[in-house]
Amino acid sequence: MDADVMLTSTKWEIVKALAHKPSSPLLIAQALGTSIANVSAQLRLLEAAGLVSKRKVANTDAGKPRSMYSLSRDLGHVTIAAQGFARKLTIDLQPLHKMVFATMQLADKHQAPVMRIALEHPDLLVQDVFVECAEDSYTLNALDEGKPQQGRFMYQGRQIRYNIHHDREFHPLQRHTQICYGESP
Repeated sequence: MDADVMLTSTKWEIVKALAHKPSSPLLIAQALGTSIANVSAQLRLLEAAGLVSKRKVANTDAGKPRSMYSLSRDLGHVTIAAQGFARKLTIDLQPLHKMVFATMQLADKHQAPVMRIALEHPDLLVQDVFVECAEDSYTLNALDEGKPQQGRFMYQGRQIRYNIHHDREFHPLQRHTQICYGESP
């Protein structure tokens, strides 16, 4: 599967919609402002590529069961273009991969400290990262069961503090939040 070709335009918008929740072609078409026929055709291509899966659910109205689509698995598509190294790859995402991708969305100065926390706790199923910029303080929310943890370490002359909470009902990873006023992620 060539993800660059597969994840263009409407297909990418469909994948983004399904990342939030499973949906029917009708609801996706309404959300994207396009026709059901277009969405259905794109969903068939995404299903053939193994990116989405379909299941039939009972229709609350009279008639045939309706199809509900969802992402078939968690995938990451990475393009790297650096001096002496260029590569594209698609990987099945593990919890640590998700943490790396979430960390890459942070401002540059926060990436390394959060990565160090993640690497020190590789078994955490990190869901969200909160950054309190003024205090070099980080809060990570993990989905696994466990006791809250906290720690400190020095990084480039700064005292870094972190807390790890365990809350299964917290926001999903794609809603990752950064609390830094006047700074974009």
